[in-house]
Amino acid sequence: MRDGRLHQYDTPQEILARPVNEFVESFLGPDRAIKRLSLIAVSMIMTAPEPGNGDAEDRR
Repeated sequence: MRDGRLHQYDTPQEILARPVNEFVESFLGPDRAIKRLSLIAVSMIMTAPEPGNGDAEDRR
């Protein structure tokens, strides 16, 4: 956002890969390629809860 205007609305991956203008590119910084490499999707790290781990099913 700059001067009350939203310049780009997208996923983090897309914003880092394709900044819409020079302002967004400079806001992200020169290391945006490195930042893209460090993105981790939640689905990649989510695991199913194990029984007996204190979830709602165990309290019934």
